[in-house]
This record gives sequence, structure tokens and C-alpha cells, in this order.
Amino acid sequence: MPGIAKEVRANTVVVSIIQTMRVFLVILIIPSVVSSWASSHYPFQTASSFEIGKLLWTMLLIGIACSGHQLAKYLKIPAPWLMGSMVGVTVFQSSTSFYMDHDFVS
Repeated sequence: MPGIAKEVRANTVVVSIIQTMRVFLVILIIPSVVSSWASSHYPFQTASSFEIGKLLWTMLLIGIACSGHQLAKYLKIPAPWLMGSMVGVTVFQSSTSFYMDHDFVS
């Protein structure tokens, strides 16, 4: 976020402080709330096991993220490393999940 703020000539100090507060809130508060909610609703939930398909799907998403970065760079979108990779992976993941009617887990 400070990189994006610098590109658009915003006050990087203020952006950095706000983003640091946001990250701490997300990392400290949200997981504890979700964990307490999930444990009361789903007490016997276990972690999924490792599968080679999930690893391959992750590798494919990394490739899509790199391609999205290159496309955003070509289109001169601000912060192409962030916006291009996020949008590219989101569009690809959503469209494949929609067409195959199955949620792929990376």
C-alpha cells in the first residue's frame, strides 16, 4: 500500500500507519472471532490432507498471477504486481469454479 501511495503521490506515512493498524486488526481480531464462531458450530472439523492436485493448482495460480502482473504492466495499471496478480487469479479462480461447479482448493 505505501508503494501505491507513493505512485499516486499520497502521504506515505499516513497510509503506512493506517495499513499497519488494518493488518494488526485483521491478523489479531478476525481469526479469533472466526475461530470461536467455527468451533461452536463445527466442533469436529479437521485440516484437509495434502494432495498433489492442490499443489498443481497452486502452481497454476502462481503462473496466472505472473501473467496478470505482466498484463497489468503492459496496460500501465498502478501497482501492477498487486492489482494484476490479484485480479488475474480472482477472475481465473472464479470462472473455473463457476464453469466446473466445483471449488478448487490451492
